[in-house]
Amino acid sequence: MAPRKVPPMLQVAVKYGLIGSFLVMILIVVMYNLGKHPMMIPVVLDFRMILFPLFLVLAMRDFRIYRNQGIMHMWQGLGLGIMTYVIIGMVGAWFIYGYAIYHPDFLKDYVDFYLEQLQTSKEVFIESVGIEAYEHALEKLPLTTARDLALDYFIKSMPLGLFWTIILSVIIRRKPKT
Repeated sequence: MAPRKVPPMLQVAVKYGLIGSFLVMILIVVMYNLGKHPMMIPVVLDFRMILFPLFLVLAMRDFRIYRNQGIMHMWQGLGLGIMTYVIIGMVGAWFIYGYAIYHPDFLKDYVDFYLEQLQTSKEVFIESVGIEAYEHALEKLPLTTARDLALDYFIKSMPLGLFWTIILSVIIRRKPKT
């Protein structure tokens, strides 16, 4: 029995997802070693705002031009994009988990910085979410684990990836000429 052939869409998603993941790993280590904790950057200013659309465009163009005779329907772009950003998000989250375990200062610095932020902007935080939420955050923050950081990274990656996937699927799609 011959082995099953991997579908082209999955091949492309894995290729660009893993390349993007490798870049995420490098950026996390470089940013942290330069003194800017990658988990403390707001999502809208995060490197994922550039990284996701870049690798989604590369994956969609590769699939459309080289694997599908110049045709890509929106559903194919959506499927390819979702697979690509989920791979980048999962591998990035696994890396953050491992990095936080093997470099305990990564997690400690996150907690310390976040506590400092909570204390310096106490009034603003209490005004926006209330005293109970503020006290709850102060109570729970020291209990943060590597798993929490990884899950936070993954969860914040999903809407961002979906946003770019929808936009780029519409822009890059090509219908067959009839």
